[in-house]
Amino acid sequence: MADKAQFFNVTYQTAYEKNSIIVPALSKIDAGNTIQNAIYDVINVDFLGWQSVIITLFNDTSYFFEANFNGYNLYYNDEAPGFHFLQNHFHQEIQKLKQQYWNKVGHPPY
Repeated sequence: MADKAQFFNVTYQTAYEKNSIIVPALSKIDAGNTIQNAIYDVINVDFLGWQSVIITLFNDTSYFFEANFNGYNLYYNDEAPGFHFLQNHFHQEIQKLKQQYWNKVGHPPY
């Protein structure tokens, strides 16, 4: 079972400013593609390494991911870039947490 994921620092440019964001992704190319669009032009992608990820389940349909970088906690919900990568990467762990939740409340949601 997975407990770590790869993270990348993606530096991008808009019409007004240069900025960066930490994105979990399968590869450097995927991290850049996660951010690249008509508004954001990716300038550089740096590999930050493998980081431990904590999954917090609120109920069987709501959860988020948490990673720690140099004392800072980063949270990834369903609106954050990289969330869907984490969702796929930790699929088995999420299913296990959902099963534990269902066992606790007494029934699956279906």
